[in-house]
Amino acid sequence: MTIAPNRGRVRCAAEHASVPLDTVTPEQVTLDYVVEERERELADEFNRWYDLARPGAEYFVNRVRLYNPHGLSVAEKHALRPVPTSHDDDLRPRA
Repeated sequence: MTIAPNRGRVRCAAEHASVPLDTVTPEQVTLDYVVEERERELADEFNRWYDLARPGAEYFVNRVRLYNPHGLSVAEKHALRPVPTSHDDDLRPRA
């Protein structure tokens, strides 16, 4: 698999990139790198909860606590979406 983020970053002129524009190597492409790139690319166009919750509850909690000063009370349960009561009622056997 070829990873070529440099071309897109130079085209978009990412000023706040954590790694300089022309020096990204495949070894530097980590999960955090990809999440940060998606954040810049999809700013205000996408609900980021899906990107943060997909890697797992522990990643979700750590990322929220690291970058959100108001997110200190976040717990692993917040990485889950609630099940609607109507759906839950449909799963229960009826007598």
